[in-house]
This record gives sequence, C-alpha cells and structure tokens, in this order.
Amino acid sequence: TSSSSSGGGGGGGGAAATTQTGRLASYSRYWSAMSSGDYEVKVSHKDISFTDIAFEVTSSASQVNFQVESYSSKPSAVDLLTGKTTYQYIRLSHPNLGDASIDGVKLQFRVPFSWFSSNGVKPTDVSLYRFADGKWTKLATKRVGSDSTHHFYEAESPGLSYFAVAVDTAAKATVADTAKENQTEETLAENNQTAEETNQTADVSGEEVTGEKTSWLVWLLLVVVLLAIGAGAFFFMKRRKR
Repeated sequence: TSSSSSGGGGGGGGAAATTQTGRLASYSRYWSAMSSGDYEVKVSHKDISFTDIAFEVTSSASQVNFQVESYSSKPSAVDLLTGKTTYQYIRLSHPNLGDASIDGVKLQFRVPFSWFSSNGVKPTDVSLYRFADGKWTKLATKRVGSDSTHHFYEAESPGLSYFAVAVDTAAKATVADTAKENQTEETLAENNQTAEETNQTADVSGEEVTGEKTSWLVWLLLVVVLLAIGAGAFFFMKRRKR
C-alpha cells in the first residue's frame, strides 16, 4: 500500500469549544480525495489528549473532513464510563469515510502529571477505552515515555469512534490502600520503637536498683565482719587478763 498523510490535499485547524457542555477543543483535517493506503493525523493542542492518529484506508473516499473533539465530561451520544476515573473523552469522526473502510488504527496520547497527583492514580494504570456497539471496551494500552510535564501512551483500536482516557477506580483504591498501609506500617514502627525505648529504660532502672541492692548487702556484710572481729578481740583480751 502507498503511504500518505494528505491524500488529495487539504488542511487542518483547531477550534475552541462551542455548543456542547464539556467540550474542550476540536481539530480537523480535510482530504478532497483519499485512496487506499496509510494515513496519519498529528494533533498539537493542549486541550486534546490525542497527539497522533494513524490508520489504514482500505477503499477510496472523497471530501473527508476528519475531526478530533475533546470533552471534559461525557458526550451526550455515549454512555457514561462507569467505575473509572476519566481524564478526557475524545470523539474521532470522519464524514464520507465509512467505518468499514478503516483498519489498523494506532493512537498516541498524553496525560499531564498534574492529573495523576490531583486524582491519586498511577501513570501505569491508564487505559484507553473505545465506545462501539453500545458499550465501552478497554483497549490494549502501554506507556511509552514521558517528558517534563506529561506521560505518553500508545494503543491500538479496531476502528474509530468515541474514546476515553481513564483509570479503573479499583486501581485508584489500591493507591489509597497502599498509602494507608504505608501509614499504618510507619505507625507500627514508631510504636515498636517507643516500646523498645521504654524497655531499655526499664532495663536501665532495673540495673540501677540491682546495683543499689548489691551495694547495701556488701556494706552489711562488712559491718557484720567488723563486729565479729571486734567481739573476738574483746573475748581474747578478757581471757588474757585472767
């Protein structure tokens, strides 16, 4: 197959959010004609998670306006992605290019560091979900790198549609549980250390008491010995005088 990023020509552009609630931004790419081959749409917009969309066109098409739209909340056309902490919803639409004519979709996207810290989730738990046939499906997703502000990911999809970048709430709970376990372990360690210090203090006190007791016994024995010597000397002198 031939490779092409422009097909029969066209252009791209970004647009600010307009009508639908939660819509963040949009980006479009127009082809007056598309023949069979590989295509790629690169997106550079701070409010769109997707950065690269690569796909194969299996049959020719014309006047294709490829659109990328991002949403901070669920678009009205899809069901809510339940049980997930969602960073962004994304719609990929392609009028005049049928779903059956698209294959081998590869998606690249990014998520900012700030979102992870704000939501208590880990970068390794991010997945891309696709809405098709009335349900959300988790796609194979892998983290491929990061820069000073974002983590970067790749995923493969059987087609285009609505997507969601999200983390399972179970993973979020695991992060919280891990933090709680770490805190509990720290508390136990502190308690153990305090107990050890208390035992050490008790041992020292015990040694001091034992030492004092031993000292008194020595003095008492010495007094008894001296009294015995004195008594013996007294009786000895008395017998000599007789």
